[in-house]
Amino acid sequence: MLALTYDAEHPWYRQPCDTEFSWPMFQAFRDLPRPRCLTALAEATGKAIGTLRAWHREHGWGLRVAAWDDHLDRKLQATVIDVLEEDARDRAKRHIALLLDLEALAVKAAEECLERADKGEKLRWSPREIVQMTKATIELQRLIYGETTANVHNTHDLGALTLEELDTMRALQLKAGGS
Repeated sequence: MLALTYDAEHPWYRQPCDTEFSWPMFQAFRDLPRPRCLTALAEATGKAIGTLRAWHREHGWGLRVAAWDDHLDRKLQATVIDVLEEDARDRAKRHIALLLDLEALAVKAAEECLERADKGEKLRWSPREIVQMTKATIELQRLIYGETTANVHNTHDLGALTLEELDTMRALQLKAGGS
């Protein structure tokens, strides 16, 4: 179909200058791998190199294929961004699931530690390990949600406290409205 007006937004589309003979040659030139070469087009199509050079010059093939390349590059970049964003969402979901598992493990370890201590049984986790696990879980959670981790680091060694002292500290935190 012959174009009646020049399409400046899509110069790789058929333009008024494109004839039934030049249009297929432009399409073939546009679809050559970069860097494009009129000699390769002449060899592939059997068209005279002089005719191809004239069409290239008169019909602005250089600018038109550059616009085509830019169009393809923009589409490629958009696709790459979409893939990276989807990957980031998937990764965040996996990280959150892992974080929830770690959080549950820390709670379970603390509960088990208190139960075993009440029964006078040997502890599988030391209070220090439970505190470290809890701190690591909180820090990871803050990192995943883009929050600061600066106030996560505790300079106090809670591992030196007895279970009774940890219970007292926890009771005070709950009374004060902390978690």
